[in-house]
Formats: sequence, C-alpha cells, structure tokens
Amino acid sequence: MAVATISVLPVPAAAAGHTERPATPYMPIFNTATGTTVTLDLKHNGDNVGVVGAKIYRNTSEAGDIAVSVGEDIVFTFVDTGLGPSTEYWYWLKVYDGDGNLSYRSGGQQVFTTILDVVRPYTPYMPALDTATSSEVNLDLKHNDDNVGVTGAKIYRNTSNNFASATEVGDIAVSVGEDTIFAFKDESVNDNTTYWYWLKVYDGDGNLSYRSGGQQVFTPILDIAKPTTPYKPIFNTATATTVSLNLKHKGDNVGVTGAKIYRNTSNNFASATEAGDIAVTVPKETVFNFTDSGLAANTEYWYWLKVYDAEANLSSRSGGPSSLHVGDREVRH
Repeated sequence: MAVATISVLPVPAAAAGHTERPATPYMPIFNTATGTTVTLDLKHNGDNVGVVGAKIYRNTSEAGDIAVSVGEDIVFTFVDTGLGPSTEYWYWLKVYDGDGNLSYRSGGQQVFTTILDVVRPYTPYMPALDTATSSEVNLDLKHNDDNVGVTGAKIYRNTSNNFASATEVGDIAVSVGEDTIFAFKDESVNDNTTYWYWLKVYDGDGNLSYRSGGQQVFTPILDIAKPTTPYKPIFNTATATTVSLNLKHKGDNVGVTGAKIYRNTSNNFASATEAGDIAVTVPKETVFNFTDSGLAANTEYWYWLKVYDAEANLSSRSGGPSSLHVGDREVRH
C-alpha cells in the first residue's frame, strides 16, 4: 500500500511577525531650557519597516512617548515641562516601530534648567492712540524690557479711569524688543463712548509687570450719513479693450475712502455690473482715475459712479447718461 508523504514548508519570516529592533537612535540634542522646561531636538536612525514613535527618558523615568512621522536623520522636537529650576537632568531616547519593537537607548544628554526668573518686566509705556472709529480702536504699544525678555502683553479697558474694575480685552504675543511699537486692535467697542486703556507685559516665566499709565480714547458717533452723490464719470481715453475715466467726488460728512464704478452695455443701471472698487485718498473736487480693461472692441458702454466712507455708507449713484454727451455715455471704440 502506498503511503502519502506530506512536506511541511517553513513559514516565511514576514508571516511570523516583525521582531527586529529599530536602529539605536542618536543622542538627544539640547535646544533650549527655562527654569521649568527643556526642549530637545531628536533624530532616529531608521528601521527596516519604519519608526512610528519615540520614548524619552529623564533620569530614571519615562518623560514622554510621542508619535514620530519623519524619516531617519530628520529632527523632531520634544518639550519636557514641569521641571525644577536650577536642576541637572539627563535624557535618553528609544524609538519603536509599528510592531512595538523598541530600540536600544541612545547616549545620554546632560541638561541644566535655568534659575527660575521671578523678576517682573519693567512697567511698560502708556498705550498710544493710533486711530479710533465708531467700531474699533487701534493702539500702538511699547514695552520697557525685562531681565530675560518680554514674551506677551495684556491689554485692559474700562469706561472710566479706574483700573480696579477694568477688564482684559487682549492677550497677545510680543516678539519685538524694547521701545519698538507693536499694535493692538480692539473691535469690541461701541460708538460715542469714552474708554481708558492700560498695558501690562509678561515674560517666559509668567512674571507680569505693573500696569502702565492709562490712555483715554473717544469713539465717534456712528456715521450713518451717505456721502454726497458724486459727479458723473468723464471720458478720458479708450482703446479697443480699455476705457479710462476721470472721476470726482463731492465729499462726505467724515470723508470718502472708496469708489465703486458700474458698467453696462445699455442705459440701464438696474442691470449694470460693478467694474471696479478702488481706494480714494483725494479730497472732494479732485480728479482721480479708473481704467476698465478686458472690454469688447467696437462696443458701447455706459458708466456710473458711487462713493463710500469708512463706515461703508454708500452714496447714491452719479448722474445718469440721459444727456447723452461723451462724459455720460462711454464709449464706442
């Protein structure tokens, strides 16, 4: 009787699971330290499948376990917090792959945290008013330095000259040196209101300066008046694809800041399209220009003008082209 022979083939290594450790990573590199934090630059040395995470050890304890998405020899960072000031620490690194294989530890890096800074920054300058409208206040701020460095600013506001009941309206990062202006915009104000502003600055250890002197600011009454209806556009020049217009406004109770130009191929403002929206910096009765491009050759166009102020109040449209002279009906070209 014949006997069947069964051959047992070895299981390929991949099917048995990946057990190879990642290569031993580089020693952590010191980046920066404060009285309570240490920042390290880390790099791994690759794996036959791929490194997915890193464990950072401080002295005898694990200080962090972070995901790693970069390739070998690419720096990634780790920030260790909650440390003691003026203290020596040692750091090591291990990395692991998707199967949990953990590398051998790197060489150790010695780090000293700094002495804890408990010194307040100097009292900053009083905020300076830049501009105020009915809906926003823009302030120019300057600090007066710190023994280590100013990193942030807190801005306070009240409707009376009383800091004790003031509220914080801003907390912003500061990256400029002493005596250098940085800006703050308060967009939570009401019109026709008196405000007072104060400034405090702080450093990397959270030491907060004393408050500055107070700056008084008045927001104007909300402007709801339309600018005066502007003059009709005046034809300047035309080419096969462009029209140049001379424009003039008639003023506003506060000031004209922009102009909208409308165009149609018939004497019908209702179906006209906006051909341009431009800033206006000239006073009333002063000519400013607009060039409309990308037009069709041998085509009649009609133009109208509206102007607006800083509160976006838009004037009525300029006089229509009913008189049919070249300044109104622009232009067959």
